[in-house]
Amino acid sequence: MGDQPLSSILWRGKWLVVAALIVGVGLAVLVTKTSAKVYQATSLIAVNTGAAGGSATINPADVQLANQNLASTYATLITDRGFLAKIQPHVYGGQLTTAQLAARLSAHAVQSTSLVQLTAQGPSPDAARRLAGNVANAFVANVHANAFRLTTSLQTQIQAQIARLTHEIDQLSKTGSSGQVSSLVGARSELVRQLAAITASQIAAGNSVSVTAPPTGPSAAVKPRPLLNLIAGVLVGLLVGVLLAWLRTRLDRGLHSSEEAEQLLGVPLLAALPIRRQFSSEDPVLGEAFDMLRANLAFLSHEQDLRILTLSSFNPREGKSSTVQGLAQAIVRSGMDVVMVDADVRTRSLSSRLGYEHAPGLTNAIVGAAPIEELRSSSRRASRSLLPARCLRTRRACSRAPRCASCSRR
Repeated sequence: MGDQPLSSILWRGKWLVVAALIVGVGLAVLVTKTSAKVYQATSLIAVNTGAAGGSATINPADVQLANQNLASTYATLITDRGFLAKIQPHVYGGQLTTAQLAARLSAHAVQSTSLVQLTAQGPSPDAARRLAGNVANAFVANVHANAFRLTTSLQTQIQAQIARLTHEIDQLSKTGSSGQVSSLVGARSELVRQLAAITASQIAAGNSVSVTAPPTGPSAAVKPRPLLNLIAGVLVGLLVGVLLAWLRTRLDRGLHSSEEAEQLLGVPLLAALPIRRQFSSEDPVLGEAFDMLRANLAFLSHEQDLRILTLSSFNPREGKSSTVQGLAQAIVRSGMDVVMVDADVRTRSLSSRLGYEHAPGLTNAIVGAAPIEELRSSSRRASRSLLPARCLRTRRACSRAPRCASCSRR
């Protein structure tokens, strides 16, 4: 039947769309009512490395850029599963697993600043703030511990080198090798300077990361979101409804309009007859529709001799008798004669409607009981006549002939 316009598909499937919309909204309300409330809190971590080694020659813009880059790195590390597994026993009383911590935490570097914003979620405002504070403090402590461990290791190595040089200088001083002593003294002075720089870096690292303030968060839950769930339910319901309407149209092989019939059969539409519970010759709408059908048939008769019309249907009670009767009246109104033949010998609907249910007719002519002209003339009315159906039983073959009222009328 080809593709139908979307408006037609939606109109025919409007109740499917409405039902899907109601279900979508109902599910959204159900999810909103049954979902556990989730609260959120945030904590800010400041990154400030300062001038390495206390040098005053470093450009402040370079320091700020280094702080921002370090903040981006820390934002990634603070939610890393390796770090979370390390601090898990010391955060929130050890009640949350590493996977639960990863699901409840998120972090990002605040744009154009050296701040890291840590966001934590919990079943209550206090739980969210507690989790954010625990993780932020654990991260700061971990950074300080790593910095102290690294600088301590370097200090130990340099101090050992200084002690070795000092011992060599003392040995060479006794032998009088002044050139070698001067060289070793210069190397020892450089190591002492490096030791001082590492010590300054250790102090700076201890102050490079800090929690700016206690965690804060709104008292209202961030999940579930009733309005967002409702919008999602409406959109999903409409989408599913339209999809079901389209699928129904694709699977439905029935004809629902005259245009579909024209497109499927490849023939022109002669007339559209309105549906009535009972045929009435006084109905002006029906009369106009049958007049249009008769006129279109007359146009067709100019191209081919059209004297006999056969009306049939796939199922009973689809309007064959009413169509024959209405078309016959339209032909009579046009000034022509018409003969109606009721060939439905099983139901004899047309014959019964016109009052000739038991009159002899088509079957009598077939078995040779009477000529057609005689049978047709008995039911003639003006320019319209009827050849009834009658039953197949003849008086000779009917075992009930002496008692059959129908046979006695033959």
